[in-house]
Amino acid sequence: MVRIALPDPHLNPPPQPLLKTFPTGTQIVRIFDPSRYQTGPLTFRHYGPLARFDHHRGTKPCDDLDRGIYHAALTLSSCVVEVVGDTQVIDITAEQVA
Repeated sequence: MVRIALPDPHLNPPPQPLLKTFPTGTQIVRIFDPSRYQTGPLTFRHYGPLARFDHHRGTKPCDDLDRGIYHAALTLSSCVVEVVGDTQVIDITAEQVA
């Protein structure tokens, strides 16, 4: 088991997202669990919010067809950190890499 510390929630100023457009053909990595939320290698999850970066509207999880989540990264190591960021524990069960 590996534990990864969460960022300090009291950072001042808070982190600001960076947006970047990648050229067509850029390879990205995704770890997903096909047994949850009907997720596939190329699908968005419209049910939420469930995790820290979900941008679904409302406070209780529900289907939000206008806002889908697709977590991916440029490297496998970044993808692993993204997947375990909420739990801080790497616990592989049904996950697949795409």
